[in-house]
Amino acid sequence: MTNDSENEQQICDPTHLARIEKTMAAIKASGKLGRGKRRTHLLDYLVGQECAGKGAEIKAFAIALDVFGRDDSFDPASDSIVRSEVGRLRDALNLFFAGNTDPELVLIDIPKGTYRPRITRPARPCKPTRRPRWVWAAATAGVTAALVAVWTLASPRAWLSQNAEERMPYDVLRIAVLPFEKAGDHASLEEIAFGLYSELSMDLSAYPWIAVVSPLNPEELGADYVLKSSILWQGSQLLSNAQLVALPDQNLVWSWSDSVAITVSDIQSAQNRITSGIAQSIGSENGISPDLIIARNARHSETSLEAFICFISIYKYIDAPTNTEHLKLRECLERVVSQYPKYGEAWAGLGILYMDEVRFGRNPRPGRDSWADARAAIDKGLQLAPLRNPTLTAAIVLDVQGPSQNLSEAAKHGRKLLELFPRHPMALALIGSMRAEFVGQWNQGLAQIDQAIALEQTPPSAFFVTRAFHAAMGSDDAAAVAATLPLTTPTSKPELLLRYLAASRVGQLNEMQRLRTLLARQGLPTQDSLVEFVKNRRYHRDLEQALLSQLQRAFQRESKG
Repeated sequence: MTNDSENEQQICDPTHLARIEKTMAAIKASGKLGRGKRRTHLLDYLVGQECAGKGAEIKAFAIALDVFGRDDSFDPASDSIVRSEVGRLRDALNLFFAGNTDPELVLIDIPKGTYRPRITRPARPCKPTRRPRWVWAAATAGVTAALVAVWTLASPRAWLSQNAEERMPYDVLRIAVLPFEKAGDHASLEEIAFGLYSELSMDLSAYPWIAVVSPLNPEELGADYVLKSSILWQGSQLLSNAQLVALPDQNLVWSWSDSVAITVSDIQSAQNRITSGIAQSIGSENGISPDLIIARNARHSETSLEAFICFISIYKYIDAPTNTEHLKLRECLERVVSQYPKYGEAWAGLGILYMDEVRFGRNPRPGRDSWADARAAIDKGLQLAPLRNPTLTAAIVLDVQGPSQNLSEAAKHGRKLLELFPRHPMALALIGSMRAEFVGQWNQGLAQIDQAIALEQTPPSAFFVTRAFHAAMGSDDAAAVAATLPLTTPTSKPELLLRYLAASRVGQLNEMQRLRTLLARQGLPTQDSLVEFVKNRRYHRDLEQALLSQLQRAFQRESKG
C-alpha cells in the first residue's frame, strides 16, 4: 500500500515485525494510552489486522463488534464509540511520536478519514510527521481568532451557524456525573444538592476537552469516567466526598474528601478544588496541553449562605418549574439583590423569573413591566458577572424573545456561552432552540438539542419542545402527536399549545377542551389570546405561519363539535 508520501511505504511485513513489536511495547509503556485497557486493545486490534493482511476489512462495524463488544444492531450514526476512541488513539499516538527519539522505532499513525493504521519508517526518525492536534491549535490560535473576528463582523448570526462539536480541534474525555447522594438536616438540602450537582457539571463542561454525559448508561454513551459525589450536612460542617472512576475497568483514578465549613467562601473553594483536581488528574494523564488544564472561571461570591442557597435553587426551578416555586424564588432573589447588590448571578436569576412572568404567565405583578424589569436585572448581571452561564443564558433569551429583539446582541452572548461552556447541555439546548425556532436553522438547531439530550441525565420537557414544533410544521399527524408525548409541564404555554394542536390534528375533542382549560389558567382563555401569544413569541416566519394556520383549523374543529 502506498501512503500520501512516496517515501513512506507501508512496512507491515515479517522483516520489520521485531521493530513493530518494540514500537508497540514502547507506546504502551509510555502511559499515553491512559490507564484503561480500551485504547490498548484497540491499538492491538488495528495493528494486528493490518499486519495480518486484513487492513481493508478495518471498518467501524467490525471494530465495534470485535473490540467494544457491540452486537449486530450497532449503528455508527447513533453510537459514536468507534469514532471517539479511534480519535483519542490517534491523538495518543501523535503525542507519543512527538517525543520519540529512538530511531529503531517505526511510525504508527491513523490518517484522518480512516480507521486503518499506517505503519512506516519515518524519514526523520526523531520527528513525527505531524504534531498533536492541541499543539496545532495553539500554534494557529492567532490566525483562527483573526478569521473568526472577520467572520463575526460580517455575520451577526455567526453563532447560529456553527456546531460546538465541529469547532473543537481535539477529541474529548467524557465524564458521567452522578447526582449527589445527600443526607443531613437542612430544610433546603434537596435544592442545595441539585444546585451543587448542576454547578459541578457546568464547571467541568467549561473545559473544552471534557464532555459531561448522562450517568444513566455511561458505558453505552462511551464515557471514560464516572464521578460519584456525596454531601452530609451536619450542623456547621459539610462533609463532602468525590470519587472519579475510570471505565470500563472501574479503577479509582482520583478522589477527594474533606470537612468543609458551611460558609459560601469555603463551599465555593471546595467546588473549585474538585473541578481543578479532576481536570489536572485526567488532563495530564491523557496528554492534554497544560494551557488547557488551568482552572477556568473559578467561583467566588461575597454573599451570605442564605443568599447563596437562594440563588442555587434557580437550577431546581429551571429543571422543574412551577408557579409556586417561581413565586417563592422571585421573592427570595429580590431580597438577595437588595441585600447584596453586587451578586451578579442573582440578578441574572431574577431576570429569568421576571421573563417567565410574561413568557409563561407565572405570577405576573400588577402594574409592572416584566420585560423592562428583566432587562434591568439582566443588564446588572452582565455588568457584574459577564462570564457566568446563568447571566449569558438570560441575556440570550431576552435578546431573542423580548419586545426589542436584538439578534446581534444574542449572537455575541451566544458565542461567548459556547466558548465558555461548549458541551453544557443547557447551553446547547438554548442555542439549538434559538437557531431552530427563531432563525429557522432547523437541522443545525435540532442537532445541538440532540447533543444536549444525550448529555443530560433526565432531560427536562423543555428540551423536546423544538422537535415538537418541527413536527407540527409537517404533514404527518402521527409524528406531530408522538413529538408531544415528552411535553409534561402543565404550566408551560408552548407545551400546552403544541399538545392542543396535536390533539386537534387527530380529532381528540375532549383532549382539546381539557387543554384549552389549562391554557386559560395560564392566561390564554380566548382564541384571540392564543393567536396573540404565537405572534408575540416572534418565532421564525415559517413556524409562526404554520402555528397560526393550525390554530385556525383547530378553532374550526371546535366550532363544529
